[in-house]
Amino acid sequence: MDKELKRIQFNYDKNRKKKMTVQIHNLVNYISGSRAIETFCSEIIRMTNNPYIKDDPEAILLNLKDYCNERLKFAVDEKTKAYTELSAIRKILNMKDDNFNEEELPGFKPL
Repeated sequence: MDKELKRIQFNYDKNRKKKMTVQIHNLVNYISGSRAIETFCSEIIRMTNNPYIKDDPEAILLNLKDYCNERLKFAVDEKTKAYTELSAIRKILNMKDDNFNEEELPGFKPL
């Protein structure tokens, strides 16, 4: 009976730890997303308070458009890099044998 209780306690602790890890991961993602939105909004506010373009709505829009284009280009580049790395990792994990060809993995750089 004592061994069964220890096993149940171990499984309960293990499952609770997994749930806490997932919750921590979700919170970190939420904080990162919130920080990105905060940074984006503060940059827009800073640009619109520029004394040289403050009274010219067309200049404000052009400035915001340029800023958003730069941010979008950077975000797309980062997402492309992340997808390449993710596909390489998935391919490595799905391989059955240890003899794999490094050239067939996009973005894979051996250590």
